[in-house]
Amino acid sequence: MTLVPHSSAELIGFIESSDYTDIIFDFDKTLYHLIIEWSSFKNNMIAHKQKTWFWDYPGNLHAMIVAMLEQWGATQKKIIDAMFLDAETHHLKSIDTNERLVDFIQHNANKYNFYIVSNNMEATIEWVLEDRDMKKYFQHILWRGSALFSKPNPEALELVMSKLQKDKKNFLMVGDSIDSDIEAASRAGIDSYLIDMYI
Repeated sequence: MTLVPHSSAELIGFIESSDYTDIIFDFDKTLYHLIIEWSSFKNNMIAHKQKTWFWDYPGNLHAMIVAMLEQWGATQKKIIDAMFLDAETHHLKSIDTNERLVDFIQHNANKYNFYIVSNNMEATIEWVLEDRDMKKYFQHILWRGSALFSKPNPEALELVMSKLQKDKKNFLMVGDSIDSDIEAASRAGIDSYLIDMYI
């Protein structure tokens, strides 16, 4: 596990010098950067927060969402997911591509098994991958709706591994967030690599 962000070039060198066979990627800010105007989402969450006992929750927005799901489960998930879908559908301004990493995936799909485990919505991921003809390079794609709890909960990572029934030592989780991607990998018992797609 590395806690200092590395470049995509450093990641590729690390993978090529390792014994990992199964690489799990985060989506947003790892493969692509979805540039979204989040103010509407934040306002919706603040309004929703006022209707619940979370109105005085001291943590940040992400921590509050996790706490809401832990308290009320699927009921809150539908509401929160609808807010995420609205933000990703109506407030997506542009998309940056991690060209180096995308190129690596395209040229190494026969050598490694690639997966996506993302906190983004299915419709967003599907649209981006299909628009760029990238979906065919991934064995499994899990999104926000694939599991009750999103990262940093390890549930989605464990779903991927349980389907494949491979040794955990084969897997590497790649992402941009210590609090989400790296923490989820740690809790799932697999190695991880922190990247910054802009370095």
